[in-house]
Amino acid sequence: ERLISENESEGSKLDREMASLRHMVTNLQGTIGQLKKVQIKDLAEYAGLVEDLPEALSMNLTMESPEALRIQFKPFVELFKGSKNLVAEFGTGIGIFAELLQEVQTLSVVVNPNQLQAALCREQHLNVIHGRPSQYLASQNDKSLGGAFSAYYLETLPLHEVEQLIGLAADKISKSGHFVAICTNPQSWSAYSQRMTGRPEVLSPLVPDVLSKVCAASGLVVEEICYFNETPDALQPLQMGAYLPTRWAPVIENLNKNIAQLNRAIFGPKSYALIATVVE
Repeated sequence: ERLISENESEGSKLDREMASLRHMVTNLQGTIGQLKKVQIKDLAEYAGLVEDLPEALSMNLTMESPEALRIQFKPFVELFKGSKNLVAEFGTGIGIFAELLQEVQTLSVVVNPNQLQAALCREQHLNVIHGRPSQYLASQNDKSLGGAFSAYYLETLPLHEVEQLIGLAADKISKSGHFVAICTNPQSWSAYSQRMTGRPEVLSPLVPDVLSKVCAASGLVVEEICYFNETPDALQPLQMGAYLPTRWAPVIENLNKNIAQLNRAIFGPKSYALIATVVE
């Protein structure tokens, strides 16, 4: 019996590893599709991109598709629409939020520390700076930016750098401007296992309460923390079938409460967004 149990356990582990590998391959294909858009016109200009290739690929292995990210980011466009000052998009990615802002005639700049991803943004005719967001912010005048948007970037930084970046953002964003940070939801076990352990550049989970306190300490007013990007594999509630006697109704109700609690812990939303405002 022990040998049978061990074999079954090994089989389940192999199934999980195969599923993870298929997921990685699918996302890698999407990344390669984006890389093909880069037109290498000058080998000397792009000589350094090869060094960034492994990093660029690893940063996209467990991320959503560009189409899915557009859907996720679109609700936040209204916070920045019509800004008279430049809106900065920070971190990993290929300028998807900047594209959305472009569609509503709002000026933006993409600040990306990855040289290859910065090149991809240039190919899409976006205003892009290859460099660290904290260095870019430090070079700007106080209250000169219309806002800042960061998606899945803060979790790649140690906490003291998160504090530094948010402190700079609070100084550089104009009054009533917004700071939006999208992060992986570490309170969802499925999101944590799929994203955190699958992205080597992620240092540690960034808990919403911690991020909120960092923003407050920097003088930002946190307006909202919203959760989104639901997991489709959530457990389904039980139905009170017509064949069951009515005395089973309280049992079904209690079981569904437990299922809902499990869903929140295991299959909760994969992402959360912190929305903060500069008041001074």
